[in-house]
Amino acid sequence: EQLYPLPLGDLERILTSYGPDFQLFWVQEEPWNMGAWQFLRTRLGERVFGTYELNLVSRPESASPSTGSKNAHKLEQQDIIEAALGN
Repeated sequence: EQLYPLPLGDLERILTSYGPDFQLFWVQEEPWNMGAWQFLRTRLGERVFGTYELNLVSRPESASPSTGSKNAHKLEQQDIIEAALGN
């Protein structure tokens, strides 16, 4: 991941080729209150370039980056993958 500097020109060029109805998601394995989500949301806002709604797929907010349970982790991981792929 390269988060800084954000390649805004490249991102805008790529997104405009998809049109304004394109669904944009940031997917991260960490809970939403960890990882890069807060940084990106601050930099890009709710609508990237005023057009594309920025959505999040992640684990729920948590005080810990992991559940501490292998089975719970597997279930959460599967949920993230399914949500990211639109299943």
